[in-house]
Amino acid sequence: MPVLYSRMRRMTKAQPLKLNRLWIRPAIILAVVTLALLAPQPHHAVRHLVAIDWA
Repeated sequence: MPVLYSRMRRMTKAQPLKLNRLWIRPAIILAVVTLALLAPQPHHAVRHLVAIDWA
């Protein structure tokens, strides 16, 4: 409980926005979505999406 209390107190304080780190989360999400769309689907007769399909 002391850890939770200290984290909650820290979260109530305003923190500066780190502009140089704003690109990290969207880049990770974009990479995961791209891998999910382009990954081959095992045991399916349907052909998976390839990069040429998007062109």
